[in-house]
Amino acid sequence: LSYACLCGSDIIDADLSGADLRYSDFTDVDFTNTKLLNTKFVNANLTNANLTNTILTNANLSKANLTNVNLIKGNLERVDLSYAVLSNAKLNNSDIKEANFSYANLKGADLSCANISRSAIVGAILINVKMNEETITDGVIGISQEEIEEMKKRGEEE
Repeated sequence: LSYACLCGSDIIDADLSGADLRYSDFTDVDFTNTKLLNTKFVNANLTNANLTNTILTNANLSKANLTNVNLIKGNLERVDLSYAVLSNAKLNNSDIKEANFSYANLKGADLSCANISRSAIVGAILINVKMNEETITDGVIGISQEEIEEMKKRGEEE
C-alpha cells in the first residue's frame, strides 16, 4: 500500500501490523482500535487522522505528517517519530515509552497524562507543548528537567 491514497476512509478495528504504508495519504482516516505494530508510515500524511486506542508499537512514523492527529489512549512504545510533524497532536493518556521524537515538531501537542519515559526528544520543537503532573517523564533524553517542569506548569494553568 505504499503511495496509496485512502483519504477519509474508515479503517476501524483492523490489523495492519507490519504493513508498508510509506508515502501514503491517510488524511482524515479513522483508525480507531486498529493494530499497527511494526507498520511503516515513513513520509506518510496522517493529517487529522483518528488513531484513538490504536497500537503502534515499534511503528516507523519518521518524517510523517501527524498534524492535528488524535492519538489519545494509544500504545506507541518504541515508535520512531523522528523528524515527524506532530503540531497540535493529541497524545494524552498514551503510552509512548522509549519513543524517538528527535527533531520532531511537537508545537502545541498535548502530552497530558502520557507516559514518555525513556524517550528521546533531542532537537525537537516544543513550543506550547502541554504536559501535566500526571505526565511521566522519567529518563527522558534531550530535554532538561527545568523545561519539563515549565511545560507541566503551563499545562496545569490551562
